[in-house]
Parts: sequence; structure tokens; C-alpha cells
Amino acid sequence: MWLRNIQISNFRNFSHFELEFSSTLNLFEGGNAQGKTNLLEAIYCLGRGTSFRTSTDQIMIKWNRDTLYLSGEGEIEGNFHKYEFSLSRDSGKIRRVNSHRVSIGNTSYWLWMIVFSARDIRIIQAGPGYRRNFLDELLFFTSPGFSHIRFSFNKVLSQRNALLGLAGEKGGIEDKNIEVWDSQFLELGSRIIYLRLMILRKLESIFCDIYRELTGLNRSCQFIYSCSFFKEKNNNYSIEDIKEIFSSQLKKIRSKELKYRVSLIGPHRDDFKIIVSGIDQRIFGSQGEQKIASIALRLAEVALVREIKKEQPIVLLDDVTSDLDPPRERFLLEALKGKGQIFLTTVDLSRFYPEFLSDSLIFHIENGKVTHGKR
Repeated sequence: MWLRNIQISNFRNFSHFELEFSSTLNLFEGGNAQGKTNLLEAIYCLGRGTSFRTSTDQIMIKWNRDTLYLSGEGEIEGNFHKYEFSLSRDSGKIRRVNSHRVSIGNTSYWLWMIVFSARDIRIIQAGPGYRRNFLDELLFFTSPGFSHIRFSFNKVLSQRNALLGLAGEKGGIEDKNIEVWDSQFLELGSRIIYLRLMILRKLESIFCDIYRELTGLNRSCQFIYSCSFFKEKNNNYSIEDIKEIFSSQLKKIRSKELKYRVSLIGPHRDDFKIIVSGIDQRIFGSQGEQKIASIALRLAEVALVREIKKEQPIVLLDDVTSDLDPPRERFLLEALKGKGQIFLTTVDLSRFYPEFLSDSLIFHIENGKVTHGKR
């Protein structure tokens, strides 16, 4: 899987240009605030139909223009497809593949991309939503139909919360329609949790190996799924176990949900812990340890996608190496080199060892202008 070229019009600080890429290493070099991350974002937008930086689409349009347009050719399983993405200030975004309009959520023609950035440390440091989104994004890659399951669950959750809110306004009088939504809530919620547990078990062993290699330390690593309705530290529940416990707990907290007018348990409330040598990295890990854990997590994600999909995802690295010491920087680059297409941004080419540079197609970016690649 790789992106052969891209045409960009009115995206962020870019006016218009076209680029041809290498199927292996592509290096974007330039000073701060010149457009390197914007170019990564445009590539991601073209392949996935959304941004990895913002949920406000309109800010991606160049400030003095009304529309943006992206197009390019991407290869999946030996076949090239034409991708197009457009966005107008007056209407929503449109995604086309081979001239046919497709929904943003249609994963069948996604160019699978994994982004490494300094913001990844939030997966370790920040609230549960970041870790839930990390797991669910991985399941989008690896579990056919998961995107539909989560979309359906979110609709059911919204409707259920609305009914709980109405019941609360009536003094806690339960709407019989809540029971109808409960069955879907239980079914979809249990499937999401089960799939998360499965992927977490697979991810854990890969993460442990990578973490040890990255640090040079023989430390134990464990992922623990923190569910809102079962407290045991058990990642091996069957889907039947999950449904049974979920149903039982949902009945027990009905009065509390009516009081607070919101769904209090379910996959939307869950989390997972990253434990290294018995230490919860979110709470007790140092900044440096959390950084290493976030990189190991992304590398484990890449390795697991390769293993399950039998396809190399496209990897985007946004100035990730600048905070690493030379041995860890080299480990990261060697772990990715020769295993699919890579796009990497940097402010300093001298950081990279000569063999890496000689294999790279290098682009210079300055003030929204891109100088065509050279080796």
C-alpha cells in the first residue's frame, strides 16, 4: 500500500502544487511553521477523508479561499485507485474513489495510515477517551465491520441518553422505550468490549518485545482493560460473559441512571492501563518513560496491522525523532525502514545517518512552497 502522488489546492498555507513520491522513504525538511505538518495532514486527508489534527474541517481551507481540493493515486493490493477529497466553506466534504462518491466512514478504500507525533504522549498521559480512541482506531484497521458497530452503538447511546433525560424531567418515571434500546445497547456494547479485549491481548505481547528492545531493559509489560461494569483484572472474558455481567449491572444502576439522566456504564466509559514493571505509566511514569511507551505503542500498532492485514500501512512521522537520543532514534527508523511507505518531517537533516538519507526522497518546504524531491 502506498501513495504515488498528490495534487494540492488551497490546503492550509499551500496554494497549488503536485508531488510524486517514493514508495519507500519520503523526507520533508524545513524550518518551523513552514508547512511540513500541513503536508502530512493533506496526505492523511486524501487517504482517509479526515484530519488527524482537527475536527473543525473549515480551518483546513486556505484563509483567503472558499474551497480546497486534493487528489492522488494510491495503491492497494497491487491495484491503483484515484482518490479525491474536496471541501467547501458552503457545504460539507466530499470524498471520491475512482470518480465514485464514497462516504467518509467507508473503510474499504481507505489508504491505511498510522501517524506518529509528539501528541501521542497524550495516549499515555491524558484521559480515557484518548486510549479508547487508540484502540478503536486500531480496530478500524483490523476488524471488518467494527466501524459500523461503533457508529451504531453511538447512535443507540445518544437515543438512550435522550430517553433517560426525558425520564429525569418526569421525576424519574421510566420510559418503556428505554428497554427497547437497552437490548441494542447491550448487544453492541458487549461486542465493542469483546473486540477491544481481543486486540489488546494481541497488542500487549508485541508492545512488550518492542519496549524491551527500545529501552534495552528486560521489564515486564501488561495491558489491563478497565471496564465500567466489571472490576476484575481479566482480559479473557467471552462475549457471553460480558453480556451477562453488563445486563446484570445495568439493572442494578437503573435508578441511578434515571437520577443522573445519562448512561453510566458501557464501552464509552472504559479505559486501559499500561503497566511496566508493575508501574502504571499514566500515573507514575516519568515524562521520558511515557514518551518511550507512546513510541512503543505506535510501533506495536504498525506491526499488528501488518500481521493481521498482510499489508504495509503508510506511516507518517511528524518530527517524532527530535526528542529522542541517537540510539533510540536509530532503533525507530530501522524498525520502520524497508517495511512500507514512510513520510517523515524534520527541521534538521544532519540528525539522520547517511544510509538513511541516501535511501530517502527529500523535499524542502519553505513558506508553503515545496521544492521537488531529490535523493
